Amino acid sequence: VEYDQAPAALRLVRLIRKRNPNSVELERREVRLMMAVGEQDESIRRGHRLHLRSPDDPVSAELYAATLATATSARSHDATFRKLRSRFPGRIALIAQHARYLATNHKLTSACQILATALDSESINRRPDTDRWPLIQAAITLPLQAGSTGLAEQQLNRYRNQISDELLVTYFEGQLLHLQRNYDAAQQKMTEVLRGRVDRAGRRDPLVTEAVRWLQRIRRAQSRRTATAS
Repeated sequence: VEYDQAPAALRLVRLIRKRNPNSVELERREVRLMMAVGEQDESIRRGHRLHLRSPDDPVSAELYAATLATATSARSHDATFRKLRSRFPGRIALIAQHARYLATNHKLTSACQILATALDSESINRRPDTDRWPLIQAAITLPLQAGSTGLAEQQLNRYRNQISDELLVTYFEGQLLHLQRNYDAAQQKMTEVLRGRVDRAGRRDPLVTEAVRWLQRIRRAQSRRTATAS
């Protein structure tokens, strides 16, 4: 998966499941990989089946929500999110997936409001920063992914002081600058992330991988702008 080989990973997991057909963890892994390769309808069906099999299991509920997060808006999906969040109140993964579902379906303001309400709540405020991080991350990344420059800048300014890793802030600033078409500054930010996070021991750092991808994207955008100008 780290090397963008989700189809091969899915084939491997399916082979392993033939020897371990009753492994719930392997089935969950298969569903996650189905999502990664774009088998949306089947992943939703399987996620639903896992949830029905263990309706009181929050992990299965979160996986089911994840399968729905990029689905087209439907009344049945809306009802499912309401039921899941009512059954498992305060589950951070469910809140994040619900926000993602709304953003996917062009309800970005509603998505950010759900995240803000959760982050401002007393119960979630008492939790460690590591627990709250998925909500903060979603609050910043969803507007960036949607290309909403103004809202993305507003969200980054709102939550930057709640991010303990300054290089993560730099990483988000680089994305925002790319969105604003300030490619030189965006490239500087991503380069700063690389210099600060490259592990000389040779271990893979997900942020380094993402920064490299963004540098490639920024350079392609620069090339297109240069070609257009010429």
